[in-house]
Amino acid sequence: MISNGSSQQYSPVLVVAFYGLLLLRFVSDSLHSSSINIVINLALLSVAILTVFASKVPLLKTEFRYQWMGVVSFVVLFLLNIGFDLNFTLSEFFRVFFLVMLVNVFYLMFRRGFFSNTLSAFLLINIALILIGFLKIALGDYRVVEGAMRLNGTYSHPNPYGMHLMLIFMFCLGLYVSGYSKKIMSLTCVSAFIVFTQIFNFSSLLAVVLFAGLYLFFENRHKWSLVHYVLYPVVAFASFYLLYLISPVLGERVDLLIDTGLVSDLGYAVNSVQWRVMNWSYYLSNIDNLFLGGGVGSSDSFYKMRHYTLFTVLAPHNEWLKILFEYGVLGVLTLVGVFVHIFSKVGVLSRSLIIAFLFACFFDNFFKATSLIILVVLLVLFFEESRRRSEYL
Repeated sequence: MISNGSSQQYSPVLVVAFYGLLLLRFVSDSLHSSSINIVINLALLSVAILTVFASKVPLLKTEFRYQWMGVVSFVVLFLLNIGFDLNFTLSEFFRVFFLVMLVNVFYLMFRRGFFSNTLSAFLLINIALILIGFLKIALGDYRVVEGAMRLNGTYSHPNPYGMHLMLIFMFCLGLYVSGYSKKIMSLTCVSAFIVFTQIFNFSSLLAVVLFAGLYLFFENRHKWSLVHYVLYPVVAFASFYLLYLISPVLGERVDLLIDTGLVSDLGYAVNSVQWRVMNWSYYLSNIDNLFLGGGVGSSDSFYKMRHYTLFTVLAPHNEWLKILFEYGVLGVLTLVGVFVHIFSKVGVLSRSLIIAFLFACFFDNFFKATSLIILVVLLVLFFEESRRRSEYL
């Protein structure tokens, strides 16, 4: 996934507009306004397209081969899975179609060297997200979620904000080992983690452990002995136990799980693990068509219809289950095929980050957070820009 475009200077106006809109997109979820999000999405896509055309590198027909394949594949899959609820169907269609188009434009920007000179701007807006977290801590902007007081960040729920912080943590960790400014990367990592200690989303924490483990494995698989493979999970568990001792938020959440158990025998859930297990089993038992699924948005319709009749019926909190429920085995295999293709094109850091994020999606609704998808795509492109530079040194 090496860029064909050379590094070049872009207009400061375009750079400021792009990253300013990106920052707005990262904080707009907390406003709970779909109309504002739509305006920001369209503005971000428009500025990204302007950036591509502002480049001195001409557009090539070969650049659109994979882009059109992706768009056509998405449209065909959508037509095979039109849901019964037209509102949910159209809403999800336009959201995913926007993401497909935005990712394609980001890739064109990457090939034209846009991300080679704008790392500082990207880090700056994410540092701003971390500082907002510190401000909310100072203001006491917490909410009770899953039995604990947790920081209410720049998203509509603490979990995606926690995932955002941990993605930045993984990104700066990756740049640290790639030789970028160790002071800046270390300070950003530490700051992001301090804010995260006021949230402690388990899936995000597991994603970090998996990211570090995968990177170490890919880089050292020909050097490590059995001792190293045993030592890493021991160190990871010891670190988790230390966090449990020093963090009130993590302590409260773990104590609740220990006191109430992971599986409920009461017929209702009293902690987040219990209702996830009950939810998953209920969704699995109500899949209409295992091969094609129930249609786009059918899980949302299912949730809305059953939420007030059964206490445990919530959004799936498992994106892979949601895809199976809506798109069936065909949809799951299509998505797996897309990621297998991506893995064959990217480096170790990108591969580790994507796998860690996809793993976290087994336990939460992270695909639904448009800002997180945009963030993951940009992190991968910056990792690939870093790899491109190292290969030309």
